[in-house]
Amino acid sequence: LGDVYKRQEQPTGMDTPENLKQWNTYYIGNKDADDMVTALFPDEMIHFVRQYDATIRMPYGRDMLVEQWGYYQPVHDIIKNNEVLPMEELLTETRKEYCQYLVFREDQQMDRTPEACGLICKARMDGYVIYEDPEVTEIVTEWKNTYGV
Repeated sequence: LGDVYKRQEQPTGMDTPENLKQWNTYYIGNKDADDMVTALFPDEMIHFVRQYDATIRMPYGRDMLVEQWGYYQPVHDIIKNNEVLPMEELLTETRKEYCQYLVFREDQQMDRTPEACGLICKARMDGYVIYEDPEVTEIVTEWKNTYGV
């Protein structure tokens, strides 16, 4: 999510998604409108991510937030059931889903720092931290170069 809902007044003329992407310094993914990225977000953002930018995919959606629907997804299960995130276990699952970006609340407890696991901190803002997983980004870039997708 480009600016992780940065609380700023938008300048005039920044009312379209394309203009917002250009204005936003911390945009997740590439500026190419056809380029899809996969990113992990805290539960409180899930309802809004695809409204903000339809080129952002998630390993799971709002269906995971309604327990009565009974859906299971390993990434969400790890996040939901661990107060202290087991980072290696989480990254094993997010890499299966090809998550290029992971957004965490700043106060999220983890058993290892994301940087120690190879993630790159892209930005910190409004109580959230955006990380890029270079391992996944490399795989996705190779696919794009090979298959044009």
